[in-house]
Amino acid sequence: MKTVGLITEYNPFHNGHAYHIQKAKELTRADYVVVIMSGNFVQRGTPAFLDKYTRAEIAVKHGADLILELPVIFSCGSAEYFAKGAISMLNRTGIVDSICFGTENATVPDLMQTAKILLEEPDDFQVTLKSALKSGLSYPAARMSAMKYYAPEYAYTIASPNNLLGIEYMKALLLQKSSMQPYTLSRIHAGYHDTSAETRLYSATALRTIQANEELLSSLGEIDPLYEIEFGKTFPVENRDFDLIFGSKLLDCCMNHTLTDYPDISEALARTIEKNIHTYTGIDDFISQLKTKNLTYTRISRCMLHVMLDIRTSVIEEALAQNKPDFAQVLAFSQKGTALLGDIQKHLPLLIKGTDVKFKNEVSSDYLLLKQNRYADQLYRMVVRHKYGTSLPTEFTRNMKPISN
Repeated sequence: MKTVGLITEYNPFHNGHAYHIQKAKELTRADYVVVIMSGNFVQRGTPAFLDKYTRAEIAVKHGADLILELPVIFSCGSAEYFAKGAISMLNRTGIVDSICFGTENATVPDLMQTAKILLEEPDDFQVTLKSALKSGLSYPAARMSAMKYYAPEYAYTIASPNNLLGIEYMKALLLQKSSMQPYTLSRIHAGYHDTSAETRLYSATALRTIQANEELLSSLGEIDPLYEIEFGKTFPVENRDFDLIFGSKLLDCCMNHTLTDYPDISEALARTIEKNIHTYTGIDDFISQLKTKNLTYTRISRCMLHVMLDIRTSVIEEALAQNKPDFAQVLAFSQKGTALLGDIQKHLPLLIKGTDVKFKNEVSSDYLLLKQNRYADQLYRMVVRHKYGTSLPTEFTRNMKPISN
């Protein structure tokens, strides 16, 4: 039995994702597909377009066999944290032989060699990187400059968002001494930031961009009828739906001077936030106000999301150091995927219902990670209930049963 692992967000699930599932199975000759998927908050630093259970159900209907949730401390983290958490979970299932992810144009050997350079940081690379940073370049630009100098043949690998995430997967595989074999698929038609809806292989960005247009519903309806059923009842969910929650959390941190407890918030950024908090009217405008040449919109979005969800740097680093979590939340599975549950349980406890988990110590790292996830989910459900008057199911109330695909 062969099993391929995919690391995804499906925000939202589109035809390109269905193609990825199909081609990953063909390329790796896998019998099963296990997916690690972000929950109700995603790596862009925003709430998910629609809830995690609906996205997982659609993914299973289109070929996935088992969807496990990437804990929120990793799902809304940097590319490095995102990759480390996801690769760790796939490793710990004990059944995944390979991983398959999309790139723009990079090969596995080139991604692996780039990852080794970034991990080892040879002397010449380090010197050039530090010099570029001192000249005022942002870290991504300085890293590109150092790579062009040290190993120009690999510079192209760090030039696109999907290649960068692929490099982080390679770094995580190396650091964790994983035996999983990496495979890549080149993107076709719609690119990472493509906002055109002219192709049936829509990018997730394109689908989110047209959310105010009637075209969205017909576009999503082509992918799965469940979108049409849930549209206007449980989604779309946007940053602005959390404006007051974001504002309240930021104000509290400003008053208590605790902003630097959160990932990527430097002393300088904390001072800027504290200086401008009185101008806050909504999170999107506030992020735009904070954006600079060296601080991208997405990076600041993640900072703000960490504050709102109270995800502190110490929590993430402790979880990674201890190879946590020691459990995985099941979001959906196919009839065929039912066979995987028992095999994974030998290596990693699976939570299918909310009552499945028992902790001897309520200050343990695992308990705190689960508590963090449930807090994030409750905020998401509160916002959906306020916006649409719809109550989303919880881990305790959801009827988990195999889904046909």
